[in-house]
Amino acid sequence: MFRQFMLLSTLCLPIFWAASGAAKTPSIDDYRVGVVRYFFEPMGNFNSGDMLVRMAEPGERSRVANLSEKRGKVLMLTFWNRTCQLCRRNVRKLHALQEKLGKDKLEVIAVHGAFDKPFARVETEAEQFKVTDLTIVQARGRQLWQEMQNRIQFELSSNYPPTWIIDTKGDVRFLSDLAMDWANTPEVVALVEALARGEV
Repeated sequence: MFRQFMLLSTLCLPIFWAASGAAKTPSIDDYRVGVVRYFFEPMGNFNSGDMLVRMAEPGERSRVANLSEKRGKVLMLTFWNRTCQLCRRNVRKLHALQEKLGKDKLEVIAVHGAFDKPFARVETEAEQFKVTDLTIVQARGRQLWQEMQNRIQFELSSNYPPTWIIDTKGDVRFLSDLAMDWANTPEVVALVEALARGEV
């Protein structure tokens, strides 16, 4: 009887392990489906918390801030300027995703393409977006602007508009150079929600 029990246990354990393995912790590869499979992974570690930018929340005067202030939520950081229509359209589409998921979970950071303009002019140009909760920033000096552009963007792709996807710890996880309807792309929504939960 004991021998039969041991034999049965030996046969059942692999089945139990296989079943328990079905509930494994998700990995980022589980979310690399659909359009997400075309996203680039940045070369080397890059933490956005090291970046000083000039910014102003709605109702604030401009100030120099560190993007580490934004940790705890997913950031989607994209670049734009007054003349790039595709970039401006991308900002609007990203903002629609922020509206869908909530700013407590996802915040869009719109980086103006000129580091040397007065910030008041940047804010004036940003009025074209006609939204009150869009975070507009400006790179703090030429060196930072070049690092933001070159290290993340041009090593991988020189297409516009570039968008970084940054996790809750401030680490840049993906670069996308696709202009898309972000809010209505289910695989993107699933990825952002998983990053917001800290699952991947």
